[in-house]
Amino acid sequence: MNIHLNYRPSSGIFYLFFIVLSLVIFVPSARAEFGTITISGWTCTAENLADYYRWASGGGGSNTTTFRCTSGSNWMRVEADRTAPNAPARILESSSSGSANPPATPPPSSPPPAPTGLTASCSSSGVVSIAWNAASGADKYHLYLDYAGDGAYPTSYDASVFPIYGTSFTGSAGPGTPYNWAIVYSYNNVSGYSSTYAQSAPFTCPVPNAAPTIDNVTISSSPVYPNGGNPSKYNISVTASDANGGANIRAADGIVNYQGVNAGQHRGYFSWFDPSRGLPSWGNTDYKPGSHMDCTGGGQGVIYGGGFGPEYINLHSCSASVSGNTLTATFNVSFNPNFASPTTNNTLSGYAVDNAGAISGWQPRGT
Repeated sequence: MNIHLNYRPSSGIFYLFFIVLSLVIFVPSARAEFGTITISGWTCTAENLADYYRWASGGGGSNTTTFRCTSGSNWMRVEADRTAPNAPARILESSSSGSANPPATPPPSSPPPAPTGLTASCSSSGVVSIAWNAASGADKYHLYLDYAGDGAYPTSYDASVFPIYGTSFTGSAGPGTPYNWAIVYSYNNVSGYSSTYAQSAPFTCPVPNAAPTIDNVTISSSPVYPNGGNPSKYNISVTASDANGGANIRAADGIVNYQGVNAGQHRGYFSWFDPSRGLPSWGNTDYKPGSHMDCTGGGQGVIYGGGFGPEYINLHSCSASVSGNTLTATFNVSFNPNFASPTTNNTLSGYAVDNAGAISGWQPRGT
């Protein structure tokens, strides 16, 4: 038995033809917009009616409609191509006595297993890459994604991609997008979905590396008494921010009079750095004698021994702390008596370096 399906857009009618020997039997169908066909002696129900509606309204969907038909104890499933009028419909499967044209290969008796080896990741450029191993008997796959982290599958998901005919998917997302999971089902055209699914671990699209910034550089009190007056020690704090977190900053520096109205009259260059991630910002070991020390909270502090006024400043202790996207390095210092001038507008500038080597550059933040 061959089944022909004809679609006439002007009348919205499907026509079904049966060709048995040389006799053509003309059987009009029900209205096409309902996605139904009529076969004498058979009761047929569309299996993918929602997909048909999407296709009929121009909203996508596949080109075929499948129907499950029964006649007493006999049954068959047929597939009709909506884009090819008068083309024979294909019998997908049937009971042994329900069709004159049974499939050459028996259909699967059960759905395919879930895929294995699912991996999911996102690059710094926002490319989402998902891959899995093929499942035996699967014709295609169905992917679900949750990027809002607002619930567990199946009560919540944010994207559905079907059908996928290969074993990978590539998409795009914005920087910093957190994915709660990716889930993939196997699907067989006859036996349907796998009963279980593969699920990935959470993953996040990284934020492209941006240079840290200097929020502020402050001194605990002003004016400064360089001759051992009261107070004789001062805390200078450099606070820097990084989009990838304060812990991503590996060095934070301060300097007096590198910038501002007294630029060039340097009165000290001091640095906090994490030695496990690199040397101080100047990249060598030119330390002022006796200035190199461990800091409370981790890292080390040092005064640069080159030509930026080490003779004017002493380092007594240091500390570092991280809070969210910021790191604050604090230097407890005193100034020597030869720091007699300039007496006003001595500018404090800050500088920071992150783990990738991106730098803030010197930024004046206080006096």
